[in-house]
Amino acid sequence: MAVWTLIAHDSLSLPAATVAWSSIPASYDHLYIVASERNSNSALGTAPLLRVGNGSIDSGANYSRTVLYWRIPDSLPSSTRGTGDSSIQMLYGNNNSNVAGAFSGISVWIPHYASGYYKSMLVNIANVDESTSNYTQGQGLHAGLWQNTAAITDISITADGGGGGDQHMAYSTFDLYGITGA
Repeated sequence: MAVWTLIAHDSLSLPAATVAWSSIPASYDHLYIVASERNSNSALGTAPLLRVGNGSIDSGANYSRTVLYWRIPDSLPSSTRGTGDSSIQMLYGNNNSNVAGAFSGISVWIPHYASGYYKSMLVNIANVDESTSNYTQGQGLHAGLWQNTAAITDISITADGGGGGDQHMAYSTFDLYGITGA
């Protein structure tokens, strides 16, 4: 039977540009992140950025991703792919263009985070709100890869819609779990 251990919980009372965890022990089999996030960017279709590292956050061109996403006004799902990226962009999040109080649901599964292989990340982000304006509702399913064999000891989620200076809004929450026996 799998055992889930809460490693860290961050509940923002004030806006913050980044939520980060360091010194994550290698004693679990997998990592899992659950977040309820809203950011300050007013551009539609913003994307929080996920980065990992060993001893420090890696912002080099060591990430790749494949994304399947759907959003209003698209009638069919679309996809995108990136290699040599400096993060895993988590498309599509809620922002200040959405109805007040709407938050994105985010989950990130990082299997075998301490293994001696490249690290895969499976990300699901959903953005639902009462509006039917373009890009105010959507969902992204991501297959990400950190091209490094070191154990992941550091994780950051930055609210960056591409314009810089963005913030995770107050009341956003972020939970990091370690999973053993799964």
